[in-house]
Amino acid sequence: MKRIFCSPTVKSTTKRQTKAEKKLRSAVEQGDVGKVHAILKGGTVVASKLDSDGRSPLHLAAARGRTECLEILLSYQLNVEARDRDGCTALHVAVRNSQLDCIRSLVK
Repeated sequence: MKRIFCSPTVKSTTKRQTKAEKKLRSAVEQGDVGKVHAILKGGTVVASKLDSDGRSPLHLAAARGRTECLEILLSYQLNVEARDRDGCTALHVAVRNSQLDCIRSLVK
């Protein structure tokens, strides 16, 4: 299936994730808003770091419809234009997964 609006020519580099970054991703996947906020508040996490699939926590939140987690991530002024390995932004991922609340948050 052809990906619409994504630019597969965009290459991203990833570095090894710290334990805190793994905990952040896990909290986002589970929709644990309190944990996401606590991890980010600690200030030791690079929340924009891409995983081995080239996704940021924003991408994960958008894909899973974790709107509250997404809004917390956005409050830390993460780059909403960050692209995954396929060249898709979090907005692309939210649209692809029909996550309307996430789309609204990202468009704001």
